[in-house]
Amino acid sequence: MKIGIVTFWWGNDNYGQLLQCWALQQHLKKMGHEPFLIRYKPISPSPCMLKKVIKTLLVYPCIKERVVQKKRKIHLQKLALLEEKNEIRQFDAFRSENLIMSDRVYRTLDELRHNPPQADAYIVGSDQVWAQLLGNRNNLVYFLAFGDKSIRRIAYAPSFSMDEYPKEFRTKLKKALSGMDTISVRETSGKMICRKLGYDAEVVCDPTMLLVKEDYLRLLPSRETGSIPYVFVYSLNVKEAEEMKWQALKVFAAEKKWNVRVTVSSGYYPGEEIYDVDTDYDYCNIGGWLANIQNASLVVTPSFHGIVFSLLFQRPFVYVPLEGEWSRGNRRIYDLLESVGLTDRVFTSGRVFSDFVQRVIDWDKVESRMKDMRILSSTFLSCALAE
Repeated sequence: MKIGIVTFWWGNDNYGQLLQCWALQQHLKKMGHEPFLIRYKPISPSPCMLKKVIKTLLVYPCIKERVVQKKRKIHLQKLALLEEKNEIRQFDAFRSENLIMSDRVYRTLDELRHNPPQADAYIVGSDQVWAQLLGNRNNLVYFLAFGDKSIRRIAYAPSFSMDEYPKEFRTKLKKALSGMDTISVRETSGKMICRKLGYDAEVVCDPTMLLVKEDYLRLLPSRETGSIPYVFVYSLNVKEAEEMKWQALKVFAAEKKWNVRVTVSSGYYPGEEIYDVDTDYDYCNIGGWLANIQNASLVVTPSFHGIVFSLLFQRPFVYVPLEGEWSRGNRRIYDLLESVGLTDRVFTSGRVFSDFVQRVIDWDKVESRMKDMRILSSTFLSCALAE
């Protein structure tokens, strides 16, 4: 069966985003299908950027032109620096070598409707594709609102990344869900959002968890990683260093005589070097990022996929929840930790990093739960495609 997939894929520093895209293709290939990525890359600005632009234009019309120009110059300099660092990660090379993709890049819903990719089925997911609100008409792409009506439409593990869908868009969401043949979501909160609108949704695992450790080993480099133990910090959606309990982490690492290695990525905030100037930053490629997790003595991260690959490689980890405006995204990680029985890996008030090293994880129990999730999710996907 030829299957077109709609998901996030274009980022140049978000490792989880690219790996979930790759993993779903790999799993579908194992099932005997012919998957390909529908390269949909929207042109609309991000909500954060749009909010800043509107605030500048409407609330502060008296800002002097030279101040605006200065801020613009600084912003462009930061973007140029980020792009320079991202070249080292070689994401474009990974995509071209490891993903099957549509020849065309689509930018709008209308482009997809006028010239839809030919397939027997469409799948949307995973990642936070359903967090893209339907106030923007183009976000109907993430509900597969294009192509011939005979094509099966399946939602596999999309995330809303919120506990409640905004009331003003619920009618639009209900209509969008009506076009899906089969619905699954990545979190229980997503299941409840669908249920309130009259739709049953299965909770399934992220595509990265459909594969096993051995599937990822072939992506790892053959390079030597060194013999000195280290803490690997995967910093995503973090604006200030102390959000990662940075000072406490440095003291802990010094006491253990472990190095600290940091990879920064962009999410809600740009992936800037917010830690100490002498920090060991690693702008690794996909294989290097996986190796950093596989060989770490401890992984510290607020990232969903940082946790997923710690589980797959059976590495001790600490989950540092996001704070403030973006803390609503924590639910998906709490759900994951609860499903594998590791809610004690959350860094909460009063805890210290040594707690997480001393407390041994029962990896046999974790792997058993992950295997059950993998079987359930794979069965869902098989049935959805067979109907």
